[in-house]
Amino acid sequence: MGREPPETCILRRMAPWTATALIALTVHATAPADNLGVDLPAQIERRLATLREDPSRIDARMALGRLYLTIEAFDAAEEQYNAVLVAGGEDEAAAHYGLGLAHAGRERFDDAIREYNRSLAVDAKRALVHAAAASVYSHLHRYDEAIAAYRAALALAPADAMARPQLGLVLAKVGQAEAARAEQEAAVAAMPSLSEARQELGALHLAAARFDDAGREYRAALALDPGLPQAIYGLAQIAIRTGDTESARSLM
Repeated sequence: MGREPPETCILRRMAPWTATALIALTVHATAPADNLGVDLPAQIERRLATLREDPSRIDARMALGRLYLTIEAFDAAEEQYNAVLVAGGEDEAAAHYGLGLAHAGRERFDDAIREYNRSLAVDAKRALVHAAAASVYSHLHRYDEAIAAYRAALALAPADAMARPQLGLVLAKVGQAEAARAEQEAAVAAMPSLSEARQELGALHLAAARFDDAGREYRAALALDPGLPQAIYGLAQIAIRTGDTESARSLM
């Protein structure tokens, strides 16, 4: 099985499923590396050999930076991305984005935001960078900025379902329940297999006492991923609130 892309490894720490959402904005803002599931040490050595022969190879540095992010060698990744920035050229936005991921991986979130903003100053049309910045803003409870960044990502990639549930989560946190439900419903309509969005939609229905709708979404989420504890808890809450104590006891 292949390794997760570096966005997943880094951002998974910040929210239960932020990283899963970001991967779907799949036009990666850095130069692609080789297949991340195949012999990473050999890939790294191959890129290093290329640079020993020709230190000016920016493509090798970009790929090496991504490989280092994948194994969470953040210092080494920073070294490569900084070298790209010193050299200048068309990869500047991607290098700032890579530095942002490295900073986020070490939980230096202010530095991550700085690099994401530098990336966007060079090229504001990078949906993945907006989404990455949004995830950090959300983690820091800077919800207004998170909402704006997720909306910027969706404006650039409106057909992509994955930023929508993240936006829905943030909207729910700031009390915009109906707007949150609309985003989660749009996400589920675009990607019915997105179990986390169904779980969150179930929670929104439960909060509004729409028990039939909540139960439907929780059961759909569990059919996709039986290990979602919030969905199981949600079904138990429905049972308690509707007087079905036997079902509640079996779920708790």
